[in-house]
Amino acid sequence: MIPLTLALSLAHATPDAEEAPEACVEVHVEQDAEESRRKDREDKDGYSSARGLHAGLATQFMPQAPAQFVYGQLVGKKDAFFNGEARLDPRGFWVGRVGAGLDLLGAGKLDLTVGLFLGTAGEYAEGGYVRPIAGTQVAFGGHWEKLSMRYRWLAGLGGGPLDSLLSEQELRVGYKVIEPLHVVGSWTLVDPRGAEGARGGVGLGVEVRL
Repeated sequence: MIPLTLALSLAHATPDAEEAPEACVEVHVEQDAEESRRKDREDKDGYSSARGLHAGLATQFMPQAPAQFVYGQLVGKKDAFFNGEARLDPRGFWVGRVGAGLDLLGAGKLDLTVGLFLGTAGEYAEGGYVRPIAGTQVAFGGHWEKLSMRYRWLAGLGGGPLDSLLSEQELRVGYKVIEPLHVVGSWTLVDPRGAEGARGGVGLGVEVRL
């Protein structure tokens, strides 16, 4: 009787041992499905991989002289943003803007942003600046796990020399080296509609995304 009882016990134990891996697979599948549902909810709520604070420093090799370009941007829910930037020219003057806008495509990999800015310029020696004027900014691009791209149009409103200084077009490409450091390359055209024609230059810098 003892051998028979032992055999029956083993026979009942064997199927459970074989079913254990299947149960683990089911658990992992359910966890993956829950993670996918969580990401979908985050996307619907306005989550974006571009969300957060972006700050960068670049050298732009313009035809007249290399200039330093500093910028910052705070991206919020549904990719609405506030930004500020300044170009420091070694010949003795600077140009700066502060602005805000939103992404017409909402949260996601592709962006179509529109916004307004206030811009001004000044000289180091005098320590002053001219009265700010308004302008528009429009950009199209995308951001992925490692790569980001953007083409941006900036146009000052009101005419005059300041309008020309604030009007430009920019192509920017970024690549994530390590979290949160990105290497950024750019091509910038200043005053594309000006009498002297567009003045362009290549830029290279770093950006931190927090």
